[in-house]
Amino acid sequence: MSLDKEYFRIKKHTKTSTTNDEPDISLKVVISNGDTFTVKATPHADFGFSEGALTFEADILEMTDEYILRLADEHNMSFSDVEELVYSIFYPKVHKILDKYGKHIRIPKHSISIELDIYHHHVETCLDVVKEITEDLTRKGIDRYRDKNINIKIDTKMSTKKARIYSLDDCMLWYNTASLDVDAQCGFTPLCPDELPVPDGDSIVAALNAQAKFARIRVGSKDWHPVDAMWLTSEDKPQFTPIEGYPNLDLHWNAHCIARTKGAELLPGLPKTSEYDFMVYKGMEIDMHPYGACYHDLEHKISTGLIEYLKSQKIKRVLVGGLAFDYCVRITAIQLSKHFHVVVNKQATRAITTNELELASIESELQNNGVEVIDPLGLLG
Repeated sequence: MSLDKEYFRIKKHTKTSTTNDEPDISLKVVISNGDTFTVKATPHADFGFSEGALTFEADILEMTDEYILRLADEHNMSFSDVEELVYSIFYPKVHKILDKYGKHIRIPKHSISIELDIYHHHVETCLDVVKEITEDLTRKGIDRYRDKNINIKIDTKMSTKKARIYSLDDCMLWYNTASLDVDAQCGFTPLCPDELPVPDGDSIVAALNAQAKFARIRVGSKDWHPVDAMWLTSEDKPQFTPIEGYPNLDLHWNAHCIARTKGAELLPGLPKTSEYDFMVYKGMEIDMHPYGACYHDLEHKISTGLIEYLKSQKIKRVLVGGLAFDYCVRITAIQLSKHFHVVVNKQATRAITTNELELASIESELQNNGVEVIDPLGLLG
C-alpha cells in the first residue's frame, strides 16, 4: 500500500477517558493498515477557544522518529517526505476527532494554565500569543481568568533565564524590564584591598542575581582603565585631589580596575561577561574618567550605547545595583532616569561613604530625579 490519504485513513477510534473537571482525552486510533496509535490530548490554550469549546493538542505516542524512518525505508522515501505526509494528512484527522470531543467539554472552573517553552528570541511572539489568549478569554465572558487565575510560565531556552509569571500584566512587566549590574568588579571590594575597596562590596552577588530574575534582559558595566591614566594618584596628589584643565577628569583616584587585572574582573558568582546581553566598558582613555554607565565623558555627550540598546529592546524599567552606591550607581541611575523608570535595589549595592547623612542625601537626590529606591527586593512591584 502506498503512503497516501488512504494509508492514513482512520478506520476506528476509541475514547478511553475524559472528565468534565479535567478535560484531557485519551484515544486509541487504528489506521487502514492496522497500525494502532495512542493519542494523549490536552487542552492547549495557544490555539484559543472555538465556540466555547477547548481546542486540543495531541501527542501521538507511537508516532516516533523510528516509526517514520521505518515507513521511509519500506516505501523508499526520504524521512522528511514521510514526516510531511504525517503532519499534513494524519495529524489533521486526529485533531478533527478531538475537536468533536472538545465541543462537549465545558471549560473547568479552576484556573486555566498556559505553559509556553520558547527560544529566547521568540519571547515577543510568545507574549503576543498570551495577549490574544487573554483577550479571547475576556470576550468569552470569563474575565475572572484575566489576572490571578491565568498561570503563564515562560521558559527561555538557550539562556539561563527563567520566569514564572502569574498575570498578563506581570508578563509584560518582566518583558519590559532590564537588570543592570554597575561595575560589580573585584577592584571595588575587599578582594582587592589596595584598589578602591567598598566596605562589604563583595557581598552583593546574591542580591544582583536575585534582581536579575525580575528582568528579561541583563546588562552590565565595567571600569576598564589604562595603566597610565592621568587621574592616578601620586605622592603629591593623593586620592580625591581635584583635577583642573581636563573636562573629563575631576578627581585623582587610586589605581583600580586596570584592564586585564584581577581588579577588573567581575565578582565571583556573577555570570561571565559573555553571558550578559550587553556590557559597557568605560574609562578606557587616559584623560577620561566617567562614573555613569551611559556616557564615556563627564559632559554626557558620548554615549556608551547602553540607552540605545535598552530602547531597542523595548525596555521601560531598569533595576540597578552594583558599586559604588554614592558614585557610579547614583550617576548611572540618574542618567537612565531621563529615559526609563529606574529602581535602585539597596540590597544589591554598597557605598564608599559610611556617613548616614551623606547616604540619606544621595537617596533624596535619586528620588528627586524620579528614581525609586527599594529595600528589600520584595517591595518590587
